[in-house]
Amino acid sequence: MLKMLTYNIHKGKRLRSNELILERLRERIRHVDADLVFLQEVVGSDVRESRDGGSQTVEAQLEFLADELWPHYSYGRNAVYDSGHHGNALISKHPIAQQRNIDISTSHALEKRGLLHAKIELTSRERHLDCFCTHLGLSIWERRKQFRQISKKISRLVDSRAPFILAGDFNDWLCVGGPLLSSTLQAEEFYYCLHRRRPKTFPSFWPILSIDRIYGRGVKVVNAEVLDDKAWRSLSDHLPLYVEVETSTDEQP
Repeated sequence: MLKMLTYNIHKGKRLRSNELILERLRERIRHVDADLVFLQEVVGSDVRESRDGGSQTVEAQLEFLADELWPHYSYGRNAVYDSGHHGNALISKHPIAQQRNIDISTSHALEKRGLLHAKIELTSRERHLDCFCTHLGLSIWERRKQFRQISKKISRLVDSRAPFILAGDFNDWLCVGGPLLSSTLQAEEFYYCLHRRRPKTFPSFWPILSIDRIYGRGVKVVNAEVLDDKAWRSLSDHLPLYVEVETSTDEQP
C-alpha cells in the first residue's frame, strides 16, 4: 500500500495573514503519515529586509517539513523574485533515484511554472515509480498548453506500460485536463474513480472548487479523501487531498 498526500501550503503562511506556521503544518502532515507528500508553493529561499536595515534569511522550508519522517526530498524552483524563490517539492519515505525540474511556463505567464519529476525506489529490487508534482497557471489558455506539455513530457519520460503518479494544484476548476490525460496517457483521477465526483479543495474555509488532484496509471486506488476538518481549514487556503493505492510491488512475496 502506498499512501500519498498533495497539498498547496501557501508558502507556509497562515490563511489571511503573513504569520509563518511551519510547525503546525509539519505536525498536521506528520499526523497523516503518508509515504509520498507532493507540495506546492514551498519557499526555497526568502531574504527580507529587517527593521534595522539588515537582512533576514528564512531557511528553506522543505528540510524542516521533511524532518526525520521523510529522509528523501526533492525541490523544483519555479517562481523567482528579488527576495528568493518558491516552487514544487516532494518528500518521500522511499529513496529518490533521479530527479529533475522541467519548465512548463508559457510565453506570457505571470509566474514560471514547473513539473517536478522524481523516480522513487519502492523496493530493494530497484523497482521504481515515476512521480510528478506540478502547479499550473491561472488562465484557462495557459493551463490547456501546460496540460499538453505535461502529456508530452510524461510520454517521453515514462514507458507506455509503466505506472506513474501526477499530483498537484492544477487550478483546473473547469475540469478540462482530465480527458486529455486520460486519452493520451491512460491516466485516471483517483478521487473521481472512487466517488464519481471531483474533490473540492478550495478555498479551504468554504471548499467549492476542485483544483487539487492526484492522477495516475498502473496502480489500484483503494481510498481517496479530502482532509476537511477544522484544523486543516485554519492553515492554507487549500485543503489537502489524500489517496491510497496498491502497486505491483504490493503483490511481491
